Amino acid sequence: LEKLNYLSLDVFDQIEQWKQTTINKVKKAADKAQHELTQLIESRKITIIKQLEPITKEIRSLQEEENIVETDIDRLREKINDMRQKLEE
Repeated sequence: LEKLNYLSLDVFDQIEQWKQTTINKVKKAADKAQHELTQLIESRKITIIKQLEPITKEIRSLQEEENIVETDIDRLREKINDMRQKLEE
């Protein structure tokens, strides 16, 4: 009976160790996935900012000149819509 108790405790210890090892592996994988997602989001954010900079400068320039015409608005709207479509792909 004592031997059975000892074996049972040993098996429980092994199961607990396996559980902890598995939990640690899952945590490590989750941390890696979160880090990669954060990097991807940051990269996309930088890309969007870089793509918007020329459009923003052009809008400011047109505002300063007070010379905005309908074709400018249509062209800028088309650029923004193109960007939106590319981001949604």
